[in-house]
Amino acid sequence: EHYYNHTYAFKIVDMWWTDLVKGTPENYTLLTGMEGQLSTILYRDQVRDLIEKHEEAHPFFLYYATQNVHGPLDDIRDMSIFTNDQIKALSSIETSERRIFGKLVGALDHAVEDMVQNLKKKNNMWDHTVLIFTSDNGGCDAGGGYNTPLRGGKHFLFEGGIRVPAFLYSPLLEDSVKGTTYNGLIHISDMFATVIRITGHDVPDDIDGIDQWDAIQGKADPPRTEIMHNIDYWNFPTPTTSSTLQMMKQPRAAYRSGDMKLILHHWQMGWASPHSAGESDAEKPANLGIADCADPPEGNLPIDWLFNITADPEERINLIKEPVYEHTIQRMRAKIIMEANNMNMASWMNEDPQAVQTWMITGFISPWMTKSSLPSPDSVDTDPSADAPDDDSKDGGIGDGTEDQINEISDSGRN
Repeated sequence: EHYYNHTYAFKIVDMWWTDLVKGTPENYTLLTGMEGQLSTILYRDQVRDLIEKHEEAHPFFLYYATQNVHGPLDDIRDMSIFTNDQIKALSSIETSERRIFGKLVGALDHAVEDMVQNLKKKNNMWDHTVLIFTSDNGGCDAGGGYNTPLRGGKHFLFEGGIRVPAFLYSPLLEDSVKGTTYNGLIHISDMFATVIRITGHDVPDDIDGIDQWDAIQGKADPPRTEIMHNIDYWNFPTPTTSSTLQMMKQPRAAYRSGDMKLILHHWQMGWASPHSAGESDAEKPANLGIADCADPPEGNLPIDWLFNITADPEERINLIKEPVYEHTIQRMRAKIIMEANNMNMASWMNEDPQAVQTWMITGFISPWMTKSSLPSPDSVDTDPSADAPDDDSKDGGIGDGTEDQINEISDSGRN
């Protein structure tokens, strides 16, 4: 990401690889010598090339995933993409993490603008384009993210971790819906179904996603009434807990039904604000153990939560003990139990050097390949340890999974 050399940062069987490739699994190039170049610019230029070479008579789908605002933050070195007014505005941000974050967002904005302008230049392809812009999860406070007024952030199931900004624009939309806010529920799986519909195809019945296109156009009511946000048995490892994934006795789960959201077996999380210029390291949320992407505070036991998200989007009032919601809690808990018992349990296997022979030969994390497409060892740097960062940490194995399904999810956390 950013100016990194794309060296994989975690140790696996004492080997290291880089991961920047271009092409298809059967015909690709290992991109060596790219150190020092901003990935945003590389991807921007690739998108330019795709648009320029595309035949307008044929529709195309472009999935464009940038790396800008992911940690660890790496400052923009070449400010030439910004105007003087933008540079002045960015320089006025007092906190270094937020200032770098702002530059990276600005670079992303530049890349999106460049794509739109190139679509307009290519025989007005923009007139027949639908642009969907969204994120994958909430920001990480430890990496300059900022989810206020929402609670929590990345890795956690409060709204700050799972509710993200998004917008859709197209010249194909009616003027009556342009500039309006869509108040329905949308899950990431709905993107697939909606894009299928936009392209004029029938949406399959056997997928989880829901077609939202009519509702987005203001021609129908929002079709989704519930979201199963998460059911996860695995506790993400952190430096102060363990180097391996830990399986919990009860899953962390979150389910939204109408206005209500039930969260099971989840730690306390707060509302982080941007770090002020004079804030000491000891006062930062990450060091207090209340920030996202950090360990929960010692003694912070998981409990259950119930919120009315429509009335309380900041999740400040836990209704889990209110007798009036007892039936609602039972109904929503039963839904989580049913889904948990029907899900495929993830299994984590121990390290196996034989599974990474391709990486060993090429020195690259590369697409899955057939033996016939395997590059010759003579054509690449075969020393996987070359340019590897120093790391004295011990190898961390991955714990074995289990296929046991749950019969119940207790409410022992309601305290």
